[in-house]
Amino acid sequence: EEELNLLVDHGVTVKDVKIEHGVYGDLTASIMVSNRKEVKQFLTKIRSTNAAFLSELTDGVHLHTLSATSKEALSEAENALERAGFLIHSL
Repeated sequence: EEELNLLVDHGVTVKDVKIEHGVYGDLTASIMVSNRKEVKQFLTKIRSTNAAFLSELTDGVHLHTLSATSKEALSEAENALERAGFLIHSL
């Protein structure tokens, strides 16, 4: 929830979530949230259906496809995710 809210608060749309599964390969699910109301609706739907987050299959590691009206918005969102400890840096 915090991760999604950080992104939408910076004017970013979270289109999907993707994981790399050892058996099934790349798995992608649509999210399509652009504001806190949509984040809340998405999370309510997940919780009310007892659905698992894809990231639970990969110990929390996941990717998002993002869109925004400017590169600055994406950059600011990335910086906010970094400060909050959400980004994983590859070696």
